[in-house]
Amino acid sequence: MEIKKNEHLSAVFDNEASDFENRRLFDEISKDEDMQSTWSRYDLIGECLRQPSTATASLSSGSAFLESLHKRLEEETEVMQPAANDQAVAAIAPRSGAHALASD
Repeated sequence: MEIKKNEHLSAVFDNEASDFENRRLFDEISKDEDMQSTWSRYDLIGECLRQPSTATASLSSGSAFLESLHKRLEEETEVMQPAANDQAVAAIAPRSGAHALASD
């Protein structure tokens, strides 16, 4: 059912919904916090697509979107980091040495 609601929201943003669908959806949005949140995200996405240069002003540090993103990133448990150069060289060096001996 959630997918259907998102499709209706998308249709409204794309001006593909009828007046009846618009009224029904706006009534539903006024009662559903999840839909209000989705509406805000779709609005931000649309703004970024239409005018990328001015959309960045909407992404201020107090933005609910950014706060939510930062919270999700902090909750991530696994952080991937590249190997240090010394480790990379050590991993390659034995193969290079063996290859050099085999070719002599």
